[in-house]
Amino acid sequence: MHSSPSETSFRTLPSPDDCFSITEAGLPEAIVRCCGDAVFSLSEHGTFTSWNPAAQRFYGYAPAEVTGASAQILAPPEMVAEVTDLVARTLDGQTTVDLETRRRAKDGRIVAVSITAAPILDRHGRACGACEIHRDIGERKDSERRLAEIAADLEQRVQSRTVELEMANRDLREYAYMAAHDLRTPLRAIAGFATLLTENQGARLDEEGRRMLDVIRRNTEEVGRLIDSIVSLTREDRRTLARETVDMQALVASCIAELEGQRAGRSVDVCAGYLPECIGDPHLLRTVWLALLSNAQKFTMLRSHARIEIGSGDKDGKRFYYVSDDGVGFDMSNAQRVFELFQRAHRPAEYDGLGLGLAIASRIVERHGGRMWAHSQPGAGSTFYFTVGEE
Repeated sequence: MHSSPSETSFRTLPSPDDCFSITEAGLPEAIVRCCGDAVFSLSEHGTFTSWNPAAQRFYGYAPAEVTGASAQILAPPEMVAEVTDLVARTLDGQTTVDLETRRRAKDGRIVAVSITAAPILDRHGRACGACEIHRDIGERKDSERRLAEIAADLEQRVQSRTVELEMANRDLREYAYMAAHDLRTPLRAIAGFATLLTENQGARLDEEGRRMLDVIRRNTEEVGRLIDSIVSLTREDRRTLARETVDMQALVASCIAELEGQRAGRSVDVCAGYLPECIGDPHLLRTVWLALLSNAQKFTMLRSHARIEIGSGDKDGKRFYYVSDDGVGFDMSNAQRVFELFQRAHRPAEYDGLGLGLAIASRIVERHGGRMWAHSQPGAGSTFYFTVGEE
């Protein structure tokens, strides 16, 4: 914070001409001489009246060379008007002026400086000159320039990498669609011939032969589901994310109704608590809820009476939603694995599935700026949590 003109030390300096020169100031003169910044004074006509040793080191001019000379000798050609204007503003406004600019040394070097300019007042409070303090900020400006260059280079690298990733993702999506199309044709042929063989030649086959044909049929169906899941994954990743108010209460109710067939013949209590609205893509969030509810229903199948609880809460000011079940649970050492593609916490022989549902759900949540996590214990059920955004 700079002092006001009435508080500046220059006002108290004695001068027989009723206008105070720094070099005639006694103790202030010693301070100015020891100062590491260039300090000089100007007359009301903009000519030098004093020049400290630091100014000589900085600009290269000896005191005799500048005394009586115009302050314009420090101006680069394009900044002569700025130098003149600075003196005029200081004398006219009688206020402290701060700016960062450029000045020219005796040898022609252009230097970056921070300037503080203040008026010198006579005994009647009138401006009769100006004092300027010039600080070398060349190193700081060089550092700022280097940082700006590094930031620009980093931004360019990020943009280039983003473009590369977008192209790679596009190629991956195209490959997935192409592979899906190319694989479905031979799969249909294998499944068709297996069916024909069973229908036309089944009577001639022994039990082992019929079992092997059934294995062929079931495996072609499994590969078909895998292809469909891969296509679904690429489709969800490609889908443009909508941003609208989502009624989570209604969305979950419709998901529960949609999965009612999977609960047929079972005793399952599905309890939904209060679910506040959020901002997101209703189609994609529906996929999240269906994945979590389907997962809960699958892993409670061994219970004669199962319970699935759906709700929400707040932790550290952040809202979360959850689906909890009293199913088989899993070891928490597999907690992160369940969100990875084609990874599962249980053996395929125990529970069907491809390990894609939770992976897709987790990706959708991440696209919404949120995260998904789980807490589980073998034999004591599981709870899956997720946030939408980080509000």
